[in-house]
Amino acid sequence: MKVPSVILLVLSCLAFSPALQAQEYTQPPVKVSKEKVRSGGKVYYSHIVQEKQTLYSIARAYGVTVDEICQANPDYRLKEEGLKKSQILLIPVSSSAPVQDAPVRAEAETGNAGSDVDGQAGAVSSTDGTEAAEASPTVGEADSPQDGKDYFIHTVRWYEDLGDIARKYGVSTESIRSLNNLKGNKIKNRQKLKIPRVQAAAESSSDASSDIAAETSGTEGGGEDDSRDSVLDNLKNIFTPVKTKNPVEVSLLLPLTSGGRPSHKGMDFYSGFLMAVRDLGEEGIGTRLNVHDTGAGMYPSQDEVRASDMVVGPVNASDIRKVLETYAGSTPVISPLDPKAGVLAAQYDNFIQAPASADVQYEDLVKWIRSDLGHGDRVMVISEKDGKSAGIVNTVNELLAENGVPYSSISYNILEGRDIVNTMEASLGEGTVRAVIASDNEAFVNDVVRNLGLLVYKKHDVVLYSAARIRSFNTIEIETLHVLNTHVSMSYYIDYSSPRTQKFISGYRALFGAEPTQFSFQGYDIAYFFIRNCHDGGTEWLRHLSSADGVSLMQADFLFAEEYDGKGFVNQGIRRAVYRPDYSIGFVR
Repeated sequence: MKVPSVILLVLSCLAFSPALQAQEYTQPPVKVSKEKVRSGGKVYYSHIVQEKQTLYSIARAYGVTVDEICQANPDYRLKEEGLKKSQILLIPVSSSAPVQDAPVRAEAETGNAGSDVDGQAGAVSSTDGTEAAEASPTVGEADSPQDGKDYFIHTVRWYEDLGDIARKYGVSTESIRSLNNLKGNKIKNRQKLKIPRVQAAAESSSDASSDIAAETSGTEGGGEDDSRDSVLDNLKNIFTPVKTKNPVEVSLLLPLTSGGRPSHKGMDFYSGFLMAVRDLGEEGIGTRLNVHDTGAGMYPSQDEVRASDMVVGPVNASDIRKVLETYAGSTPVISPLDPKAGVLAAQYDNFIQAPASADVQYEDLVKWIRSDLGHGDRVMVISEKDGKSAGIVNTVNELLAENGVPYSSISYNILEGRDIVNTMEASLGEGTVRAVIASDNEAFVNDVVRNLGLLVYKKHDVVLYSAARIRSFNTIEIETLHVLNTHVSMSYYIDYSSPRTQKFISGYRALFGAEPTQFSFQGYDIAYFFIRNCHDGGTEWLRHLSSADGVSLMQADFLFAEEYDGKGFVNQGIRRAVYRPDYSIGFVR
């Protein structure tokens, strides 16, 4: 059963709102949303319920009554069942100006709990049936413009430096320093920064359409009542038929809803996918897209799959395996998000793994170490006792041996952490220590990072090499990663300086009235790369996939290798980033 396109378009509009979650543990404030939607001829605020918020605190913040909120959201049965975290409430727009319970406090990005080995746009089980992602820098992390002020408030994320933030808003680093009385470029995680609004608005209007302000709810000059209608009109234009001789047939399997409500992550991926389809259409490449909401149990028929040039999705390994088994045949099945699904390449020759796995990241790390290794340098592999993370330890050790890189090993548990610095120091030589932490246990990794930082404090030259997972660990101080000159190999990293990325962000804002997330970027990259390859390669496109040169897109690099004696294909594309001592992050292709 297919999801009607019009329904999905309407859901897309309703699903997009800033995905910022307050992480407060005592009397959390209620931040008044600037996102407005129209429903039943009335205008409402779209409010995402945060942990420990109450109906009373939300009603007070918006200047309405509890009864008015309950009446606006009858499906939730709020009086009987109460609030649930991440619910999207419709809040009537009061004639009186809403007031905040408290100043805006530190906020944490959603989707960080229970991460996968990759540590980025990978599969993580979540309550709404979608896949969570972490560590890929996203754009939509600013609070709303301050009423009567000429600046935005931006909450610094742990992976950002001042240059990243300046590029996001189209302003200079100097203007941010001046407005915030900063003496240098050093900033801290969760620090609140004022971002000049005048320059940011100028950048948006120059790169996007002249109607972008009117299409973004809550901004100055915008017609609140007409904003959603404008977005719907633009969305419909995506489905304008493209007159090409050979359109690519795509079956897209995504969890777009959960329990009858829109799933933000699935919708974000879908929206990015649609933008790629539109851009390809402008280049003369047609796409016939069949969309199925797996969150509602909708899957294609055997005939549709046989007629498709590719199947994109589902989003986790177990569901992908079921699709491969159910629709046995030659139609390529693409895993768009879950790095753990790569094991399926050993069994199915029509399987394509898009996210690079953790093993591929470690392969790149070892090559990086080997190229950096100088005379007198030492490679140190640090792991936990009791066999924890044994798989990672074996992988790292085998790769170092295969590449002819000599190394020493240190194994300890956290209880020994206070004394381990002396043990480490006793084994050091004159050259640089190039350290690898062979563990995905956040507590242990945090302890090792702290101890390595102490070695630097004692004037030892230490460089840490890590897979992307470390970027999802919130307990690690970002300053220490810079002190250790940390080198990270990862599947995803967004280059905000790229003109293509900037164009995508502006277009996404104008079209959807929201900021793209890492899922939006991934949806675009997946659609653009594979549809173009299928169009250019015809019926033989899959056979030539492993012989094609690597392609660098907005969030990922795609370089495919055929796996296991002619079976499926796995992505070998890796991006590198260096956390420099000057608190900048350097992107290395």
